[in-house]
Amino acid sequence: MRHSPSRPRGSAQAGFSLVEIMIALALMAVGLIAIIGLIPQGVKSSRDAADNTLVATIVHDTFNGIRLQAQTAWPPSTLTAPPLLLTAPQDIFYDAAGTNQVGAGSADRYFHVRLTPLSSQPNMLGITATITWPDKSALSTPLNTNFFFTQIANYQR
Repeated sequence: MRHSPSRPRGSAQAGFSLVEIMIALALMAVGLIAIIGLIPQGVKSSRDAADNTLVATIVHDTFNGIRLQAQTAWPPSTLTAPPLLLTAPQDIFYDAAGTNQVGAGSADRYFHVRLTPLSSQPNMLGITATITWPDKSALSTPLNTNFFFTQIANYQR
């Protein structure tokens, strides 16, 4: 009888032991848990970026409306309904989409824009816009806030 050429007697078998497999699985589980833990932070960052972009768009449109009004009337007013004369601070409210102006008491209000005229030269008006909106991810109700500034010239003179 002939023996097949196999490994010599007493040598260890090739392959992984159960302990090695369990350690590898534990390391993979720790890595997956760490990656899954990053998902909520990524979602929050994406939501914050979208809100900041929308806020900049709202302010850009508001400032452009004031510039348009400044071409026909001085001091200028806003393009809101009703128009708000910018001789004192004015508040404007928008819904969460940032496309519709809503009343101060509306349940749909989300973005709060406060326009504050600054002391200016006779032919130049400085305006700050402070926008606040709720932080969606917070348990309490802290506000996110952004500040913007522009100067509008009186070209009628």
